[in-house]
Amino acid sequence: MSVLRAPEAMRARRAPFGVFAMFVWQLASGLIVATPIHAWARAAWGAHPDGDRVLWSPGARELLVWIGEEGPARAVALRSASSLVVLGTVLSLLPLGALLASLAFARREDDGRAIRTADALGLAMRSFVPLGSLFVLGAVLQLLLVLAFGLGGSALGHGLGSRVSDLGGITIRVLVTLLGVALALLVNAWLDVARAATVILVGGEGAEGGASEPPTTVRVLLRALRIALRVPRMDRHKAALAWASRGAAGVVLVLVAAKLTEALGVRAVVPLWILHQLVVLGRVTLRASWLARASALAARHLAPADSPAPAELAQARSDL
Repeated sequence: MSVLRAPEAMRARRAPFGVFAMFVWQLASGLIVATPIHAWARAAWGAHPDGDRVLWSPGARELLVWIGEEGPARAVALRSASSLVVLGTVLSLLPLGALLASLAFARREDDGRAIRTADALGLAMRSFVPLGSLFVLGAVLQLLLVLAFGLGGSALGHGLGSRVSDLGGITIRVLVTLLGVALALLVNAWLDVARAATVILVGGEGAEGGASEPPTTVRVLLRALRIALRVPRMDRHKAALAWASRGAAGVVLVLVAAKLTEALGVRAVVPLWILHQLVVLGRVTLRASWLARASALAARHLAPADSPAPAELAQARSDL
């Protein structure tokens, strides 16, 4: 048995299992994807006195020669790594669903603890298909935006070719393309609200006062998208600030880690490993913090027909 939290109670610190699950998944998936690349590097550079450390030498000459060299080993490694990336992306919906469930639901109305691990995983499995559908929808929308702005920037640069310099034309193409990338990122943030709403709607099946029959995938998707569409009209400034601030913090974290990596050098294996884990944990925590905000926005804008627990949501709205 579980209940939907009040929107102001949805915080990343109240879902430690979900955050830890995402952290472990990030590390495990990265290790698995890197395995065929590591095997390829070991086969090519294992006999070298410095091993694959030579690939990090200044100028990156050995790295470029190795990557550019044709051969069956490269084809096998890249094909295996690509397949693992696709598989990992699909399976990542499970820890994502578990995190969203831990953020949105508590064990009891007067209990601040997230739902049990088994319940969070069960809810993630029930949400797998609608979350996968949202992933496909988001990938298509983002690809179309990037392609449209990329082609539009190229056409605009060519159209103004006689009026601007070559550097100006390139600048126009880059800026227009970056605008498309920024819009694609905003689409993904908007879909995060839909993902949170999806888990809340699916979780309403087993929540107190929830629906007696499991909702269909199509109904869940339509309701989740409708909930997400309400956010830009009513809370666009708060949502944009919450998303942008966490995204900027993640970028700063990576830049600081890059500077520290350069200062430490590639021979400091253990400190670099610890630094890498801290960066992954920091980015996962920032991601969880944004998803908690997205869950709160989704819960706040649930319509009465969408709500898995109408009485609790009515009380939550009165508290806002």
